[in-house]
Order: sequence, then C-alpha cells, then structure tokens
Amino acid sequence: MTTTHTSPSTTTSPARSAAGWGVGRQAIDATLYDVEGRSIELSSLWREWPVVIEFGSISCPIFVDKLEPMAALARRFSGDVDFYVVYVREAHPGRRYPAHREFDQKLRHAHDLVRLESMARTVLVDDVEGTMPRDYGALPDSVFVIGVDGIVSMMADWNDPSRLAEHLSEVVERGGRGDAVHTLRLTDNFQRPNLRLLRQLNRVLSRVGAPALRDFLRQVPALLRERLRARGPRPGGW
Repeated sequence: MTTTHTSPSTTTSPARSAAGWGVGRQAIDATLYDVEGRSIELSSLWREWPVVIEFGSISCPIFVDKLEPMAALARRFSGDVDFYVVYVREAHPGRRYPAHREFDQKLRHAHDLVRLESMARTVLVDDVEGTMPRDYGALPDSVFVIGVDGIVSMMADWNDPSRLAEHLSEVVERGGRGDAVHTLRLTDNFQRPNLRLLRQLNRVLSRVGAPALRDFLRQVPALLRERLRARGPRPGGW
C-alpha cells in the first residue's frame, strides 16, 4: 500500500540501529518513494517474493552498463523474484544532472533514467540525504538480495549479474527464504574497465555533462586500488 508523500526532506529512520547488521541477518527497513513521490516501506516489498535491490543513478556508467544483463535476469526469474532499482545520489554529478539539493530534483533525475533507458525494473527513490545506502554501507552500484523472511542472503559491493543469477537459483529452489541458502558477500569486486564499459562511460557522462567525466577519471585509481587491498566492515555492519 502506498500513500502520497510530497517532497520529503528526510526518510523515516529504521526502528533499530544498523550497527552489526549484515548478510544472514534481518534487513534494515527503509522508507522509499516511487517516481511519482508516493511512499512505500522496503519491508512491504519482500512479503510475497524475494527481492533484488540494486543501487544506481543516471550518472553511473557502471550501473548503466549492467542494465541489459539485469533486464535479462528479471525476465528469467519473473514470477519468482521481484527486481527493483533504488535511485541514490549521483555517482558523477554534472551540469545537466548535478548533486541533489532537494527531493523533487532527485525524482526528476529518476524519471529521466526511466525514460532515457526504458527501464524494465521498478525504480524507487531514496531520500535526499541518502539514508538507505548509508545504512547499508553501499557503493554506487551495490546489489543485495532479501528473502521472503526479510533475511539478507547476498550483498555485493559492485553488481555481478552472473554471481547474482547463481545465487537467485538457489534462493528460488529453497522457497525464497534468505535463511535457507548459503549467504554470499562479494567485497572489493570492482571490475577493470573494458571496451564495453568505456562506450557506456562516454555515452552516460556526455549526457550528464561536465565535469562528470573528470570526476569519474579522478575516482578510477581509487576503485582499482580497492581490488588490491582487504577492507574492514562497512558502516552498518556490512
């Protein structure tokens, strides 16, 4: 059930602390919004089917590069798993799609993502403060799976559709329960840029406008270094 909620400045905080939560534990609830601004609780999404949540934005070439394989997965698991995108902060803000200063601006960017990329999955919008990705310790294209019991069974720093497909097959086979499958946590799994991603990079960041490309190039060395070192738990216990 959804209710109209106009231009929120904050989202409802989870009733419990995010500290110590992670894969194999109960998901942190959150208030999200559809692209028309109507509120919906994250916990209402997994009541019937397990769900896949991918974080993304119109300015993230890595996220956009995964749209086709994720659409294929949504078709493959149709009727067994529900797929959602949660629109978060702009990964690489530019002149046409700057960093969000208000909720309505974030909604407009999400609308454009749906329109320009012909999104097959339902797009929901996080609050302007970025409460949900902060609670989950998420990166710009993180993905996680929640079973019908509300248990997080998979979390990946960077979406890996092939590993996700393998995990979802087990989830479906085990009746959709997160506590019935082997948990999967993918860390430091940023993939080196390839020719296909470079094409997306040019298309996406040209659309976003300057200085998005400069911002992306500045961040790539840090992302590559991330693959070479082990990191401690993320904020929120992830």
